[in-house]
Amino acid sequence: MSKPRTKLARAALISNGMVWFGLSFMLFAIAGERTYAAFTGEWFNVLGWVLIVAVAAGLAVVGVIENRNIRAGKKYNPRPRR
Repeated sequence: MSKPRTKLARAALISNGMVWFGLSFMLFAIAGERTYAAFTGEWFNVLGWVLIVAVAAGLAVVGVIENRNIRAGKKYNPRPRR
């Protein structure tokens, strides 16, 4: 069984999730708002909409990877000093 998280580690996980997923949610909201305009316009409007959605999905993936890395860092003890 692993050691319980400290308050600082828990705060780091929560704030990291809020940053990455908040930014991703904001971009998804912008893309959702612009859906009608994108699909009734020219081809480059659709391309811009797809790029916004791709960036938002990428940010969500980066957020998951960052949180996994923070959790993985908890499992290993630091290297002893000489």
